[in-house]
Amino acid sequence: MITIIGQPKLVSMVDSYFTRGELPKTLLFIGPSGCGKHTMARYIAEKFELNFVEIPEDISSSELDDYLFSTINTMYLIDLNKFSEKQQNQFLKFIEEPSKSVFITLIANSEVNVLNTVLNRCIKHRFEQYTKEQIAQITNTTVNDLAFEIFKTPGKLLNLTDASFQAIIELADKVVHKINFATYPNALIITTKINYKDLFDKIDFNLFFDVVEYLALEDFKKTANNQSFVVFEITNKFKQYTTQSTFLKEGLMLNYLTTLWEAVHNDVSRT
Repeated sequence: MITIIGQPKLVSMVDSYFTRGELPKTLLFIGPSGCGKHTMARYIAEKFELNFVEIPEDISSSELDDYLFSTINTMYLIDLNKFSEKQQNQFLKFIEEPSKSVFITLIANSEVNVLNTVLNRCIKHRFEQYTKEQIAQITNTTVNDLAFEIFKTPGKLLNLTDASFQAIIELADKVVHKINFATYPNALIITTKINYKDLFDKIDFNLFFDVVEYLALEDFKKTANNQSFVVFEITNKFKQYTTQSTFLKEGLMLNYLTTLWEAVHNDVSRT
């Protein structure tokens, strides 16, 4: 049985739906990666005794039609972070005309990459920020203060060890403070240190962007160093694409480092 820790407003909302016996046909959960959107969807499906199906990225129109006219009470989860705007258009009929037995939960890290035509067809709910105590209860471990400040969600902190966190900090610090001294080939060496698949001795792809973004912004706040702000802006821009499966991670990292190195060196040459 799924237990939800934190998110009292969302849990209260689900309880009110259950009490009335009126689950909305289409929900949209918005919140940062790792905040528990998948878990909340599963919690609702369990509470309302619905089958649970996550719609894959490569679904065909005919398969989607099969889901649309299903007679089995089912919660369908659509992770919008994984679908392009063109692919999202494919879901409009599914969202607009679900059969009596079909319930849909859409999830997204933010509204930025979600079509307005999708947003307007959903009941939206946002995840609240967790307290450090709630995350410690979820992860069943002591939460590092700096790690909590950077990541803030249980999903990201769940498998983060002190050793892996220190490795990310050290690599991110080099990007923020030393990329202006690096040659282009040396800057690209960073691509070999990132985990793109299941190489657990390397640095987590998504967490790396979180840490670089945080360190760069903090350095800019303290020093007003323009280079740190350049690093922050570029990292923030590329971070938006890290959860989208339409991008190859290796290619995205290469493009990011190239853009970053050129911007920092151009900035240095002007000063």
